[in-house]
Amino acid sequence: MSGRSHILHCMELGPGDEWRPVDLELAGKDFSPAHLTWIHLDYASPHTRSWIEKNLSFLDPTIWDALLSETPRPRIEEYEEGMVILMRAANLNEGQSPEDMISVRMWVDPKRIVTVQRRRVRAIEDIRERLVSPRAPKTVGGFVVALVRAIIDRMEGVLGDLDDETDALEEAVLADANLEIRERIVQARHQAIVFRRYIVPQRDALMQMRSFDSHLFVRQEKLGLQAIVDDMQRFVEELDAIRERAMVIKDELANIMSDRLNQRLYLLAIVTAVFLPLSFLTGLLGVNLGGIPGANSVMAFTVLCMIVFVTIGLQICWFKWKKWF
Repeated sequence: MSGRSHILHCMELGPGDEWRPVDLELAGKDFSPAHLTWIHLDYASPHTRSWIEKNLSFLDPTIWDALLSETPRPRIEEYEEGMVILMRAANLNEGQSPEDMISVRMWVDPKRIVTVQRRRVRAIEDIRERLVSPRAPKTVGGFVVALVRAIIDRMEGVLGDLDDETDALEEAVLADANLEIRERIVQARHQAIVFRRYIVPQRDALMQMRSFDSHLFVRQEKLGLQAIVDDMQRFVEELDAIRERAMVIKDELANIMSDRLNQRLYLLAIVTAVFLPLSFLTGLLGVNLGGIPGANSVMAFTVLCMIVFVTIGLQICWFKWKKWF
């Protein structure tokens, strides 16, 4: 099988500080770059592990395992040779949930940038387009900052949509509370919880990377990392706010539904109270015994109906006077 089965992209920074594509077949055979080179691998391919073990043989096997882990949590580890960076990106693939975040694994050293993905990551496509633009990063640190920034920018749009959905839920509860809204509230809160589960350790990892005394990052790039950390802190605060708002909306929905139920039960109680004495009266006159008043009178039924209506009127007047409704 050709190298194209596991190498998705490969570009190198030429002598003129311009990124240019590298033939994927050549990249699959040898990876000893003379210039800074980025290679992007497909985790799903069975050839990826053998490629990493062959071309990154100078690394400790624990680093290979980090790059090929099934479900890595966001973290950053510094080594003498370079750095392992494990991030999570929002899942923007069609038909999938954004909170099902996709892992992006990365190894960087002065000459190599190796990224690994299991599913399509839009941020990778963003960075690939940027490499052929005038704003292309020229260093390892610049590439890392640009990729993480692309991940954060994509995530910001998703969190903005989640915030808009929370606003819509607040309006929907006030306009027409129903059980369908409760399902949407649960979904919004679930998304906020899952996003926060990965964003918090990702923020902490980037804070840690910013404090590293690494030769891979210059001062300007560390300032870029600080701006990213600030944005992620804002994301965490927004997610906390969305979770709290979702709980408030759920409580408000429960209160509205409870009030509706109480109103219906109250109405049924009023109806029961109105008809209770009438049921006693008709039951008493309906017994099959001698001596029932009006048994031989043609006007008895009319008189009974008048008594019933008068009784109902008196009860309603009494309920009004007591302010029961």
